[in-house]
Parts: sequence; C-alpha cells; structure tokens
Amino acid sequence: MGILESLQNSGFATWVRESPSLLAYQLYITLHAIGLGMVVGISAGICFRILGVAAALPLAPMEKYLRFMWIGFWVNAVSGVVLFILEPIKFLTIPIFYIKLGAIALAIVMMLKISNQVFRDPAVQAGRPPTKGKGFAAVTLAAWAVAIFTGRVSAYDAYIQVETGIAVLVVGIVVAIVGAIVARRVSLAADAREAGSARAAAGARRSHA
Repeated sequence: MGILESLQNSGFATWVRESPSLLAYQLYITLHAIGLGMVVGISAGICFRILGVAAALPLAPMEKYLRFMWIGFWVNAVSGVVLFILEPIKFLTIPIFYIKLGAIALAIVMMLKISNQVFRDPAVQAGRPPTKGKGFAAVTLAAWAVAIFTGRVSAYDAYIQVETGIAVLVVGIVVAIVGAIVARRVSLAADAREAGSARAAAGARRSHA
C-alpha cells in the first residue's frame, strides 16, 4: 500500500487530479477516449467483416488499419496508466477492475490471432471470404463489450459494480460462446457450398471432356 499511496500522492498525480489546466486531467481522459475509439472501432470493424457484414468489401486491404489500432491501443494504455495512478488503491480493491483488464487482454490476444492467422489465410489473400477466424471475431466483440461496460460502471458504488460486473461477464461469456458456435456453423456451411461448387465445376469439365 505504501507504493500505491506514494503514487497517488505524488506531485504529478496531484497536478493531474487537481489542476484546472487543459493539459492535466482533461488531456488524459480525452486521449483515453480517443485511444479507446481507435482500438475498439477498428478491431470491431474488422471483426464484423470477418463475421460476414459488408460481404462485398474485401477483407485483405483492412489489414493496413491494424497499425492505427495498435497506435490507439498504446495511446489508451499510456493515458490509462496516468488515470490509474490518480486513484490506484481504489482501482486495485474493486473486482470489476480485474474483469476489465481480463477482457482487454482477451480482446488483444484475439486480435493478434486475427492478425497472424486470418490475414494470412490464402482465401483472404485471394480476395475470398475467410475460411477461419469467425470464433476469434465473436470473442473479440464480446470481450470489448465487457471491457467497456465494466470500465463505465467502475464510477459507481461497490454494490452496483459487483452486480453489473457479474451480469456483464456472464452475458459476455454467453455471447462469445453462442457467437463462436454460430460462426463455426456458418463457416462449415460455406465450406460445404465451396466444396459443392468445386465438385460441380469438376463434373462440368469432365462432361465437356
């Protein structure tokens, strides 16, 4: 607790917390919102596209936006650390804070998988719908929803935080599981259609031969 109290009572934390300057609390909370919008907005757009939204839009070119997502992530992380040291004892004593961090970590891991696996998918590189990654996308969206809701309710009293945190966590898990199952079935159906089309094309070629 001594280290946390030192952080909370440091000159920098006191200045950010109490100064009326636009370069103090107002700056960091604004940067935090901008970073959140960048990382969640871009990752959500990619995930929805993987799940089949805007099917006419090629997925492969969207990879270039990942760099802006990571910029937003680091802006959000740095500003988040500054906001954390304003009240570290409060944050580390509320369970919902750990749920938020866990959801963020899960979303980032899923986006790394999307970056390393989905965008390397030969089908995506060829401009066709992705053959994998729908489960990653569904879990990412659910994780961001949990992170945003838990972050918002951290401003309320402990009773509301616990109730809302548990509810959001349960709903997020259910949505992620259902989304992954639905995405898997859609993927299997798409694979079956592609296989059927390939067999039909092969049959047509043999008949012409």
